[in-house]
Amino acid sequence: MKYVDEYRSGETAKGIAARIREEADPKREYRFMEFCGGHTHVLSRWGLGDILPESIRMIHGPGCPVCVMPIGRIDMAMNLALNEHVILCTYADAMRVPASKGRSLFKCRAEGGDVRMIYSPMDAVKIARENPDRQVVFFAIGFETTTPPTAAAILAAKRLGLKNFSVFCCHVLTPAAMEHILLTAPDRPDAPKLISLDEAFAGVDETNIRDMFRLMVEFEFNFMINSQILWGDYDTVPALAIYQLIRPENARFVSVIRYLWNGKKKVLVTNQMAQRG
Repeated sequence: MKYVDEYRSGETAKGIAARIREEADPKREYRFMEFCGGHTHVLSRWGLGDILPESIRMIHGPGCPVCVMPIGRIDMAMNLALNEHVILCTYADAMRVPASKGRSLFKCRAEGGDVRMIYSPMDAVKIARENPDRQVVFFAIGFETTTPPTAAAILAAKRLGLKNFSVFCCHVLTPAAMEHILLTAPDRPDAPKLISLDEAFAGVDETNIRDMFRLMVEFEFNFMINSQILWGDYDTVPALAIYQLIRPENARFVSVIRYLWNGKKKVLVTNQMAQRG
C-alpha cells in the first residue's frame, strides 16, 4: 500500500539506523523526548530504541491527554450517564480508559448508561437535535489540537438554539506540561537537551505558540520542529535556522530553501551567504 508499506520497510529502517550511527558521536550523549503517547507506542512496538546507538536515548514525555486522564474525570462522565441519564458522547479513545474499581465507559454502557462513540463533536450536536427531550453531553478530551472542533460544536449548538447540548470539557494544555518538564530538568540526569516536535503546536493559538517558543529559549534548549504552516519567526526567538522543503508533484527530488531568523526579520540565505558560513 502506497505510503504505508514504505514506512514499514525493515531495510529502509536499517539504512536510516546505519546513517544515524555514522552521524552520532559515540563520545557524546543524545537525549530526545517524544511528546505524544502514540510516538512512545510506535517506538516500543517496533523496537526502534534497540537499533539506535547507545549514545542516543529516547525519553518519554507527558503522553497523550487520553492516557493521562485523571480517574476522577472518567468517574464524573460515568455518573452523568448512569445517574443523570444523559446521552454521553465521546471519542472512541476514551471508551477503554480505566476508571475507579476497574470500570470504564464501555462497562458503563453495559450497565445501562447511554454512552455513544462519535467521530466529530458535530455528531453530538446532531444527536441533540434528534433527541430534544434528552440532555446530550459531549465529553471533550485532547490537547489544543482537538479544541477547535469542540468550540465549533458549541457555536453550532448556540446557532441552532439547542438547550439540551452541553460540554464536559476535559481538554488539557501542552504549555503547562512542557513548563513542568523544563523547570524540573536541571535536577534530573535524564533531562532532554534536544526537543523534536512533529507538526508542532498544530491547532494551538498564536499566544500559546509564542509562549512555547519562549520557554524553550529561556531554558536554553535546542529544538527541531517540522510543520506545514509554522515558520517559528516569533519575537520570543532570537535566532532560528529555517529550511523550507519543496517537492513538485510526483517528483523524485526535494528542493531546500534556507532562511535565517534574527529575532526581527526572516532573511533568505543566498549561495554567497552560505559560502561565507
